[in-house]
Amino acid sequence: MLEVKHVTKSYIKGGTPAIEDISFQVEPGKIHGLIGPNGSGKTTLIKCITGILSIDEGEILLDGEKIYDNPKAKEKIGYVADNCNFFLNYKGKDMIKFYQGMYGKFEEEEFHKLNEMFKIPLTRRVGHLSKGQKMRLSFMLNMAMKPELLVMDEPTSGLDAMAKADLLEQVVAKVDYDETAVIISTHHLYELEKICDTVTMMNIGGIQYQGELDEVKDNIRKYQVVFKGGIPEGVLGNENIVNYSNIGSVYTFLWQGSEDAISYFTEKGADLAEQTEISLEEVFIYSNRRRREG
Repeated sequence: MLEVKHVTKSYIKGGTPAIEDISFQVEPGKIHGLIGPNGSGKTTLIKCITGILSIDEGEILLDGEKIYDNPKAKEKIGYVADNCNFFLNYKGKDMIKFYQGMYGKFEEEEFHKLNEMFKIPLTRRVGHLSKGQKMRLSFMLNMAMKPELLVMDEPTSGLDAMAKADLLEQVVAKVDYDETAVIISTHHLYELEKICDTVTMMNIGGIQYQGELDEVKDNIRKYQVVFKGGIPEGVLGNENIVNYSNIGSVYTFLWQGSEDAISYFTEKGADLAEQTEISLEEVFIYSNRRRREG
């Protein structure tokens, strides 16, 4: 299990922290989504989790062991980075040998089984591969090393629709079969929503929302409301309404707040008021839009 406990990291001593007091955990066999706008601290946090960066305060543990400066712990972590540059003069087959030497659990057979799907030319130098090919190569190498924790930063970047679907399907299979703990950071929230169990939504170096997917989505709720006689004065000015749209007399409201929205709309004369499904992307967009406006 991965445990992140009250982690703070600054790049300049005494400066503003890039991340501050971050805590969460990822259990074996679970997929954790890490989301947030650019500059929210996601990449810094990922580099701390993978042991690339040290931390100023707190601790990060994998199976009870600290990760930074600990080769034994790092050997259990697979990291699919967004840039995926590797050694540009190496060929794909050279990367296989490199990973075999670095990771004792590396299974070449599993790598080649995955490559039957992703079809990366292993005799071509890494520097001559496209961004999508580099991402697929990195994914296969890290899957084949049999990690206990798999961390992926924008793993579907540069991939076409079919390759994205194949990659995410393999992640889910890995979680189910090997009980791997997975962290995925991505801007493609529709894809993430389909597979993640828990979510941490970051903003300006801290945590905005966190919890089970449904708990996070419940921070902003969507309602479909019918006002046949026209919308009453003052409704659109309600501070709980973060966004709305309408087609004729049918309004769709995004509502943030503890007040009972159904009761509110009914009291205002709504002919129909019901809660409908909201997407993770809508929660993300309107939470951060309201924060900027506030």
